[in-house]
Amino acid sequence: MKSIVLFVFLVIAGSVSAQSFSIDGSIVNKSGHPLPGANIKLLSDPGQIVVMVTTSGPEGAFVMKATTPGNFILKISFVGFNDILKPLTINQNLSLEKMVMTRKTIVMPDAVITGKAPTAVVKGDTTEISAQAYKVNPDATSEELVTKMPGVTNDNGTIKAQGEEIKKVLVDGKQFFGDDPTTVLRNLPAEVIDKVQIFDKKSDQSEFTGFDDGNTTKTMNIVTRQSYRNGSFGKGFAGGGIKDNSNTGETNEDVWKAGGTYNIFKGDTRFSIIGQSNNINDQNFSTDDFLGTTGGGSNGGRSFNSRGTGGPQGGGPLSSFLVNPTNGVTTTNALGLNFSNKGKKLDFSGSYFLNYTDNTNLKNLTRQYFTQANVGLNYHEITSATINNSNQRANFRLEYQIDSMNSILFQPKISLQHTLNNSGQLGQNIADTVILSNTNNTSGNTTDGINFSAPILLKHKFTKTGRTISLNLNPSYNDSKGNSTLNTNSNFYSDTLTTSDTVNQIGNSTKNTKSLNSNLTYTEPLSKNSQLQLNYGTNLSNSSSDKKIKTLLLPTVLTVLDTSLSNVFQTNYQLQTGGISLRKKTDKLNLLIGVSYQQTDLRNKQTYPEVYTLDRTYYSVLPNAMLQIRFTKQKSLRINYNTNYNIPNVDQLQSVINNNNPLQLSTGNPDLKPEYQNSLNFRYSTSNTEKLSSFFIFLNSSYTFNTIGNSSMIATKDTLVNGDIKLGKGSQLTRPVNLDQAYTMRCFANYSFQLGFMKSKLNLNSSITYSSTPGEINGLINTSDVLASGFGFVLSSNISEKIDFTLSSSSTYNKNVNTIQTESNSNYFQQNSRARINIMPWKGLVLQTDANDIYYSAFNATPSEQYLLWNAALAWKFLAKKQAEFRFSVYDILGQNKSISRNYTDTYYENATNNVMQRYYMLTFSYTIQPLNQQNFKKDRGQEMDFRPPHND
Repeated sequence: MKSIVLFVFLVIAGSVSAQSFSIDGSIVNKSGHPLPGANIKLLSDPGQIVVMVTTSGPEGAFVMKATTPGNFILKISFVGFNDILKPLTINQNLSLEKMVMTRKTIVMPDAVITGKAPTAVVKGDTTEISAQAYKVNPDATSEELVTKMPGVTNDNGTIKAQGEEIKKVLVDGKQFFGDDPTTVLRNLPAEVIDKVQIFDKKSDQSEFTGFDDGNTTKTMNIVTRQSYRNGSFGKGFAGGGIKDNSNTGETNEDVWKAGGTYNIFKGDTRFSIIGQSNNINDQNFSTDDFLGTTGGGSNGGRSFNSRGTGGPQGGGPLSSFLVNPTNGVTTTNALGLNFSNKGKKLDFSGSYFLNYTDNTNLKNLTRQYFTQANVGLNYHEITSATINNSNQRANFRLEYQIDSMNSILFQPKISLQHTLNNSGQLGQNIADTVILSNTNNTSGNTTDGINFSAPILLKHKFTKTGRTISLNLNPSYNDSKGNSTLNTNSNFYSDTLTTSDTVNQIGNSTKNTKSLNSNLTYTEPLSKNSQLQLNYGTNLSNSSSDKKIKTLLLPTVLTVLDTSLSNVFQTNYQLQTGGISLRKKTDKLNLLIGVSYQQTDLRNKQTYPEVYTLDRTYYSVLPNAMLQIRFTKQKSLRINYNTNYNIPNVDQLQSVINNNNPLQLSTGNPDLKPEYQNSLNFRYSTSNTEKLSSFFIFLNSSYTFNTIGNSSMIATKDTLVNGDIKLGKGSQLTRPVNLDQAYTMRCFANYSFQLGFMKSKLNLNSSITYSSTPGEINGLINTSDVLASGFGFVLSSNISEKIDFTLSSSSTYNKNVNTIQTESNSNYFQQNSRARINIMPWKGLVLQTDANDIYYSAFNATPSEQYLLWNAALAWKFLAKKQAEFRFSVYDILGQNKSISRNYTDTYYENATNNVMQRYYMLTFSYTIQPLNQQNFKKDRGQEMDFRPPHND
């Protein structure tokens, strides 16, 4: 509290005398004539992220307002002229001298020079890619454009850059639809983009202090074209068709899709709305914070998937919806709103999502365990599930500039969820060819939850450059309540006797977590190139879980509380950490060395069915380091070393049996200890603007002590667990335990260059991953080692907007080795090859086709799998600007679409298939709204620009 009072006092004191600053100047050519309409950007230094944008007036004059002091770069651009990059240190009002722009080239009269834009340019920590270097069809999305760029890939709907997942996508440096990359990239037209910037975004607190601690988020910033910053644009579509069920013998079904986007941009004021409704697995944005109710698989597993596509745009991260859109068939109804505005003092942005999905999924799974005591033990399962999920989510960002020295950043976020899950399951355990046990289950779960957080960052700069103090407070509240029903009939077969077990139960559970995180940071400049940072942080968390399971006494309605399945548990977590870091920064070197000391107090208290408490205190020293070397503007090396202390969560600590599947029981472990993790990252990147090429290599490794793994007890005979829970022969009980160590290493490299003879870009990439994970099976330690190596390429056309094609292929070889039951070792190869072609041969005619070939081959008794997903469409564009279109499309022409996946864990590997969307026919009408100044498209985007000088020069 003393720290908070001191900080508030400093904020109030600083606001009395501080002021904001203005920058003014004028732009002329070498003859002294003014250049109106020049594009002027204020960029952060380092990073060169767009902070403010304006244009010069009729006399070439401009005025900008700086809301914070610091180091910036003023960038001035004008068609046909060389850019001006002027470093500025802003701590007072600045009146700049006239800035003279010079021509790029000297041309003869009537000569036209076509300029070539560089593929990628490295500017400090930022890789900037010009959209004008890539030609896509007029209907392309931002996702289709950015995946043509060097180092950017689409991995099953997850966009990655330089081998890392893109976590944030900004538009002109501002938050757009929260932290959802899918929303931006699938709903923003490609023609809007002028440049794409890829960088490692520091936390808001680190950006303010200027102290780079190496903890970053891979971020993409889309810089829009000038013509789209004032106007409205969007697209609407509606279509219907028939799903062909002739393969299954069922009646054909109706399919539909409808939706659209609409944007109003007026300088710093922007409004966007998106919506969609369909039953073909088409999802253009994702959701988050799903109550932890996703099921299937085992924590810590490594998946290598060869999945079919759910729909024409189906995809997205596995956690986006309650089930992966590629698993099952999903009906989606969604609406999203986004608004942002920047005033003199307040910069505001906010978004709201309303989302409803209805998924039906049929899953067939085979699992083989690594255990000497049960050689040849396999588990087979067929699950049919329907999941209805509704989600509302709102997030806001408010940055208030009190004055030039003080500001407040407030980012509240709330989400509400309701989930209804009904499933039926058939499972059996088999040893060689002998059935050990089987079960027939039906279950239902209803869950409601709320997640809320309200981080606030208070920032103060002192008069001395580099001296800052900031306080970050983040209160959060998470609550979920659920009701469940479970009915099971199980049979257990021994050598001489068959026993049966029936379960009829109802339950309710409540989980609640309240927490408050805080971090007080002070920075002090030691010299021109060095800086000291001191920080003190706390994390206070209280989690409670109340789970009551009652057995229904049939045929009456009487219930009895089952003490073996019920639990009331609470955990209090208090963390205090203090740290010191030293940073040295020059033009070519950025070095950081730091260490923090952490004390963690953990108190577990159970009040039902037995009363006990467990108090523990942990002490840890956490070093960290970061080294960045800029050899040139286009060549850099970055190395990060970090340590983490991972505390087990309440679900892992809660000692209560989960018997949803009597053959696969699980429980928590109140004696778990935290993990200690070391991680080392290495990244080297370079680009050549003359050869239009770029190269980067990324290496990530982690080493974890006291790792939290799985301990599985597989019953060799009928066994009672906790006194009255039956574990039949071949069935298992899994719980988390602390094991020795686990480590992972991954290397990813990408080389991109231009093939001049065919006007196309070629991306080559290769990767190798090695992981070693321990597990415990019937008291024996098994170490599962997985080696995966891969190679891929993407050839994307850059011929013209009327001929757009992409050819790609990725191949992966996987090898799994276990220390016990080596006969379960396996190797397999998978390849995913794709060809996408879009041709506009005559006037408004559009021909499209997309073929995706999946091949999977295991080097054991498992048969190979191969299928071809082939889609095609014929469209006609009409009206004056071709803004209207009729399109006839066929999805999965050959009816071969499948979903195949293989998952490795520390105790088993499994193969799974899921039902997916198959062949359908659809007729769609769409209409595109273009901004009024769209006629300046080519000039604004910079493609084949005419560099003739104006008459007055």
